[in-house]
Amino acid sequence: MGTLITKPVIINGSSITVNAAVVGAMRVRLLDKNGEPIKDFDWVNISGDAVDHPVEWNQDLKTLNQKPVQMEFQLQDALLYSFDLKN
Repeated sequence: MGTLITKPVIINGSSITVNAAVVGAMRVRLLDKNGEPIKDFDWVNISGDAVDHPVEWNQDLKTLNQKPVQMEFQLQDALLYSFDLKN
């Protein structure tokens, strides 16, 4: 399984979507600027092939607005093309 961790980005939105083609497995979670997992933003599984897989956590993403976060992706037999922050 491969791992990709983004550079810190400032969250300014209410949702995240992922453009990916997943045959095997893919999951994503949010980390703080120091690389530590953020409570309530743990792993979300993504499956299938879509340009806008919704990524939904139990906590509202808006609680992280204006804060730097990193996204950690784990992939196996999957292609990650992009992710998007939406208002």
